[in-house]
Amino acid sequence: MVVVLSLWALLSTLPELMLPWQPDGWTGISADPDGVITDVAKGSSGEAAGIVPGDRIDLAHATFDGRRFFFSFAPPGSRVTVPIVHDGLTRQVTLTSLVRARTPADNITDEIEVLSALVTIVVSAALVLVRPGAMTFGFFLFELSALWVSEWFLVRAPTPLYIAENFWWRVIAGPGLAGLLRFCARFPGDVSTGWRVWVDRYAWVAIPLLSVPGAWTAYADIFGLGAPRLDRILPDAAFAAIAFSLAVFLDAFRTATGQDRQRMRWVFASLVLVLVIAVGNWLIIGFSALPLAYIALYNVSLSVPTIVPLTVAYVLVKQRVVDVSFVLSRAVVYGVVTAIIIICFAALDWVFGRMLAATQWAVPAELLVAIGLGFGLNTMEKRVDRVVDGVLFRKRHIAEIQLARAAQTLPHAPTYEAADEHLLRVPVGALELTSGAIFRRDEEGRLTRVASIGWSDRDLASLEPADSLVLQLVASQAPMRMREALLPRADLPSKEAAPVIAMPVITRHNLRAIAFYGPHRSGADLDDDEIRELTEVTKAAAAAYDHIEAEALRKQVRDLSDVIARGLPAH
Repeated sequence: MVVVLSLWALLSTLPELMLPWQPDGWTGISADPDGVITDVAKGSSGEAAGIVPGDRIDLAHATFDGRRFFFSFAPPGSRVTVPIVHDGLTRQVTLTSLVRARTPADNITDEIEVLSALVTIVVSAALVLVRPGAMTFGFFLFELSALWVSEWFLVRAPTPLYIAENFWWRVIAGPGLAGLLRFCARFPGDVSTGWRVWVDRYAWVAIPLLSVPGAWTAYADIFGLGAPRLDRILPDAAFAAIAFSLAVFLDAFRTATGQDRQRMRWVFASLVLVLVIAVGNWLIIGFSALPLAYIALYNVSLSVPTIVPLTVAYVLVKQRVVDVSFVLSRAVVYGVVTAIIIICFAALDWVFGRMLAATQWAVPAELLVAIGLGFGLNTMEKRVDRVVDGVLFRKRHIAEIQLARAAQTLPHAPTYEAADEHLLRVPVGALELTSGAIFRRDEEGRLTRVASIGWSDRDLASLEPADSLVLQLVASQAPMRMREALLPRADLPSKEAAPVIAMPVITRHNLRAIAFYGPHRSGADLDDDEIRELTEVTKAAAAAYDHIEAEALRKQVRDLSDVIARGLPAH
């Protein structure tokens, strides 16, 4: 069933790719669902026929093709005859559809929208096939209901196929919003709890609530009945169903913990972004005169809802998810750096254009400045990163300072036990991790657990030199995410305390210890910046172990020297 519905959706959307080569025609007339003319484009066949805003199409006496092509686009060169009522008098008007002019921006944005529709269909269908269940199937239906039908396809489709499409895309709203309710009630574990069990069980109520008005609207369109009253309540009913779905999702988010809460945070962030852009688009289209850049941005933003299925796929398929705040901080940093570069070039272009316009030095001067900015880009990025983290992400910035201080302090640890505790407790506390453990090599070559947080006595206590995990760390001498280990382990902590990374402590190319760290208490995985900071801490721990061993050897040498000096036999 999923494959059939996906093919139908692809058939309805992909033909839009043909528009740049086969543009549609139109009569230049806009009308509301009751047939009242609202606008007539200048230079169109509608204007040539004397049609003006306020005239009305006699829907009851218009032919099906007349209603179909008069309200929307039509094949170029086709003739459309409809009865027009003007000042109480009805006359038959025949209009010829003219080719609708398209710009390169129209073509590009159409291709982007088709690509986003393709990604939405493929990703949501793949989720059902990879993770079959009521949750993913409900999400699949919702994504189908949110798609659009190709303008190129509707204009050229035979009448039976056009009617089928008209019914389908109006009726699917009910199953789509029922699917959204089930998805919100079950996400992320495909299990509903508490009062959400009732939402999951009775989500089907949304089907007649929205599908009946949709079917009646399609019927009215075919037979020219105008805008039925049920059609007018459809947007309100859909909005109410979506608002209730979000309330269900927020309640599930409120009660979630650990990894589940972090997964839901990603989906919630993507939904909020889509809603903000939708509101922004609604505000933008209220203005009649907008710069082309804003219009292009509006067109491209229509593909933004694709991030919702991509986000859902990410959090369902990926074992661990990155903290949303990390992504936001990187986005702010790169956005600020980009803005600085754009402002610099704009200012320089203005200055050089005025001061050096009459000379030949304008272009070389701009090139030299561009090269200078290029060399300083890395330094600029680091400084902006520090400012953004210090101002907007202060907790993360403090953790970074604590880890850097730990890396400076560790080499001065006087004993192995002090180094072990420092290597364990500072990262776990600074990064708010669920667990951590230190395994240090003993005299027999075995790696023994010497300190831990969040590990029980039943968990792994030691590692043999020939253990697969030990061999992988010896070979790579680099941090390794536990999900990338060659062999799964059943002797490690489970659930929230499960370690997500193993950090080797290397001294002179020898594996001296292993530090295991769990995820953040929020459920988020360790990101690349945090792993780099932990790597510096483990390097400092290696220096500490080396220093402690050297001090022990020096003490042994001193003791032997004292024995020899006193003339006593050495033991």
